[in-house]
Amino acid sequence: MVMEKLESMLRSSSDPRDYVAAEGIGSVRRLLGHDISLEKFSERPTSYMPGRSGISGQIVEDLKQKIETGVFQYGEKLESMRTMAKKYDVSPVTFMNAAKMLEQQGYLDIKQGKGTFVSFPNGK
Repeated sequence: MVMEKLESMLRSSSDPRDYVAAEGIGSVRRLLGHDISLEKFSERPTSYMPGRSGISGQIVEDLKQKIETGVFQYGEKLESMRTMAKKYDVSPVTFMNAAKMLEQQGYLDIKQGKGTFVSFPNGK
């Protein structure tokens, strides 16, 4: 039974991390019957973001915290999306989704062809 579910999971998604993002780490833990650690990401819930949870939500939380504590300075250019995705060990699409959420919330400014920048508070 477990093997059938795993095979189905892998067939339905080209990247198992996409399944985790869609279904939640809890369902994968239950499916496999043991703990899976996502050490690189905050375990804080992301339920305040309607329809957004999982890995993208965790990246959002982590980057917000780094911006708010000064790890990333206002106006600073972040590394490329591809490089940031590698640092978080996610696909570029997953990182881009997180970056777009942060842009909508006013934390980042994404300028196509120029880069991604930490936004100034209140758009200054």
